[in-house]
Amino acid sequence: MESDRVRSWAERLSNNRVNGREDFRKSVLIKLGLFALCVAMMVYTFFGDYEYYVVMGMLGLVVVLGYKLVVFFDEIISDVKLFADKLVDSKNNRQFSSNEQGSLQNYLVNIYQQQLRQNQQKQKVKQSQFSHLKTIIQHIEIGLISFEESGKIHIFNSAARQLLKCGQHKNINELKPISLSLVDQFKSLKTGGRTLVKIEQEDDTIQLSIFAIELNYMDRPVKLIALQNLQTELEQNEMEAWKKLVRVLTHEIMNSVTPITSLSQTIEDEIIELQSNESKEEDFAESMDDIRMAVKTIGKRGRGLISFVNDFKNITHIPKPDISKENLFELLVNIKTLHLAELQKANVSLNITDLSQSPIVEIDKSQIEQVFINLIKNAIQAMKMDEANKYVNVVVKDATDKDMLQVNVSDNGKGIDEDALGRIFVPFFTTKKEGSGIGLSLSKQIIRQHLGTISVKSKLGAGTEFTLKFKKEIADAIN
Repeated sequence: MESDRVRSWAERLSNNRVNGREDFRKSVLIKLGLFALCVAMMVYTFFGDYEYYVVMGMLGLVVVLGYKLVVFFDEIISDVKLFADKLVDSKNNRQFSSNEQGSLQNYLVNIYQQQLRQNQQKQKVKQSQFSHLKTIIQHIEIGLISFEESGKIHIFNSAARQLLKCGQHKNINELKPISLSLVDQFKSLKTGGRTLVKIEQEDDTIQLSIFAIELNYMDRPVKLIALQNLQTELEQNEMEAWKKLVRVLTHEIMNSVTPITSLSQTIEDEIIELQSNESKEEDFAESMDDIRMAVKTIGKRGRGLISFVNDFKNITHIPKPDISKENLFELLVNIKTLHLAELQKANVSLNITDLSQSPIVEIDKSQIEQVFINLIKNAIQAMKMDEANKYVNVVVKDATDKDMLQVNVSDNGKGIDEDALGRIFVPFFTTKKEGSGIGLSLSKQIIRQHLGTISVKSKLGAGTEFTLKFKKEIADAIN
């Protein structure tokens, strides 16, 4: 058995009585020296005037010593090979011991045990990392499935099982009863591929977003699939948007209805008092003035409420863009010319720079003018009247995506606090006393209809920057 071989190896090393590496070297040199001396004496006796039996005796001694030397080296090679085999085997937990301090056996065993401890420590670290990664994969909210070309599943986390409403599976083909098209998409998608798949589940339909990436695991190709329920995410975002909108609508409507209700009660009280015979002529005139003022205020609040409803209609019924090819830089220069008086009055410098290869884009000219006018006016209003060196910089440049053009609108105004920044595109939200709160919301919807994006970043006391990205060609996409 292997354990017997190891014990035999240890005993042979012990019997050699070699004290460490240096003693082993000395022992080899002594054995070689004795063998060489015997060979020299044999040659000397052979050519000298010695009896035949002396020569044969020396020859026999050389043969015996040579055989012993060969056996010695053969045992050493065999023992070292056995030791090396045990050293390479990191799964072997056997412990060697030596009874001789300073022996070669003890030296080699110490090396072995040191390497074994290192291997065991590495194995513990790898096992800990694997357990940590496995826990993360199992508890992450995104569904993850990995499988080989044969269909064998390596990873099938709890999020994926919840999305597919199934238990643990060993092969990807076992998911065909859930959705055959889903399994086909799993197999056909290449690295970086994305697609959407609808799955019917009892009385419910879910829309899954699928992303694939191909990897190598232990020299075998493995595909990793990420699953997300877009339906749930869209519903959550929609509900959150409705909550924000309802809060704003409630605030605006209550601001108008509350004073109307209060003034209506005041008018009713005044009329009741006038109907009584006790009211005097001067009291009648005063009451009529109060009623006239109350009715006037109610009318004003009513008109404000009508204006609010019209604004709401405006942001929910934006006309389809009338697309034409326009030079965005020239459009911005024209806006500057139209608002030159307002800029001079506010003592604001408007700088427009074109860094693009070509500022030509397909847009609805009037709608995009409205967007930039709104952004520039907001920037002007964000600056204090008594401030010096006020500026608004507008830079037209090529976006990272070669099919898009980017415009940055920045100012050195007071900036926007973090809480307001998160709600800046919510309809009717405003930080200005006289603002309607629809400008930026309307701008965002216009940019979206142009298949572009608008984003904002700001820092209190340092200013605000809006980034707009336009697709250069959109006519075919939106028609």
